[in-house]
Amino acid sequence: MDEFDRKISREMKQRVQGISLTDQGKEQVQREISRPSAKTRKRSYFTWTVAVAAAALFLFLAIPLLQQSISEQDSGSPLPDDFYDGMEKLELNVLEEKKLDDGTTEYMIEVNNGTKRNIRQAVVSISFDIKLENGIAGNPFKQSWGIPQDIEAGQKITIPMITDAGIFKEVHVNTNSATLDLVGYLDELKPENIFSAHQSNSSIDGEGNVE
Repeated sequence: MDEFDRKISREMKQRVQGISLTDQGKEQVQREISRPSAKTRKRSYFTWTVAVAAAALFLFLAIPLLQQSISEQDSGSPLPDDFYDGMEKLELNVLEEKKLDDGTTEYMIEVNNGTKRNIRQAVVSISFDIKLENGIAGNPFKQSWGIPQDIEAGQKITIPMITDAGIFKEVHVNTNSATLDLVGYLDELKPENIFSAHQSNSSIDGEGNVE
């Protein structure tokens, strides 16, 4: 600091000596110091506007692509018109009924795959109609058994199925008529290859024989 600067500094100190700000004045000065400049506010507003515009553009471009991807996944590959041809040759039959000592009943079920397709991960279910005063009604309860091996085209298998006496009590259901269902895949384990078959067997007599 040269001699001129020192002289000016001494004069300024003498002029402001004894001058003080009120509390209100101090608060006003503090607010002015803390307030962002107009340039800063403009820059922040501009940055926020650019971010919102970029997000909107991303959604505008991404949503149609997501919708197309979901649509393609849901539709899967179209099945040929003759995909289910010959499925009427798949037969589900009750071969034998046997009462066991514990009160349960064992049914020998035959699955005859007379089709030209392989059946994979099949699940067979059995149920019996509910007795009513004026007839019978379908039963929503069923017991199911999974078949671990594939049932190849032209193959015939027999599986034992033991029903729970607590679910199918003879006083409530018509045990002379069994309803069999099979759900599985045809050839390949794809969602569009899932199928189901339904068949009723009303030829079981009360002595465990099939007429």
